[in-house]
Amino acid sequence: MFDAVSLTTSIVAAAVMFQTIELLLLRGTFQDASVWSWPILRNDFDELPGIVRQVADGLLRYPNFVAVLWLRLIAASCIVIMPHVIWSLILIGTTTLIALRWRGSFNGGSDSMTLVVLVGLTLALMRPSSSVVVLAGMAYIAVQLVLSYFIAGIVKLKHRTWRSGKALQGFVTYAAYSIHPWLKDILEQRVVGRAVNWAVILFECSFPLALMSPRICLIYISLAALFHLGNVYVFGLNRFAFAWAAAYPALYLCALEVSRRI
Repeated sequence: MFDAVSLTTSIVAAAVMFQTIELLLLRGTFQDASVWSWPILRNDFDELPGIVRQVADGLLRYPNFVAVLWLRLIAASCIVIMPHVIWSLILIGTTTLIALRWRGSFNGGSDSMTLVVLVGLTLALMRPSSSVVVLAGMAYIAVQLVLSYFIAGIVKLKHRTWRSGKALQGFVTYAAYSIHPWLKDILEQRVVGRAVNWAVILFECSFPLALMSPRICLIYISLAALFHLGNVYVFGLNRFAFAWAAAYPALYLCALEVSRRI
């Protein structure tokens, strides 16, 4: 039987380790002399009750926040060796603290998807002997994954720049990334640029079809993996590749379940 929970656990643990190590390497940016220092950011907590501010001060100020990151790294390592709900709960807690520390998210959608996977995984680990509970946890991840692509596709479809083929051209021309010159030349060709833009739109809008069957699901997962690897190569968005990959086993499990019930 396909063990979606174990595979999800391993991949999300790797994603969390990668994210946490990145933050530990950047810890100099949230020392007291930095613009990201806690004495500055804590002003957002002035409206909260005193006890909440005290807890926040204790956990989110430097160097205590570094201890939170180390706890997260240890929990991510332990959940691979000894899968248990306690580790996933610690990962949810520390991930939430990081989000609070950075006013909501350190790196946008990748952090949100990591939390989605951790929540679904926690549900599955609460009753690993119950196929219903496990499937509920995996289904939560799968639905959120499908919606992440589908909604992104609908939003792109509504924008004229995407329909005209100019959106990606604008990204590679004006983005603050080191874009390869050959890629700029290719996307600046009107026919190619428009085809690539529409390929992205159609792929994302049709992503719910991945639930139709395991075979179709594998095709979409493969295309999605190539899409994210392309973003890593072009834009350096490596966090997204890890976070979304952690949700693919849940999607495949749900596709298997759908095929069994049809």
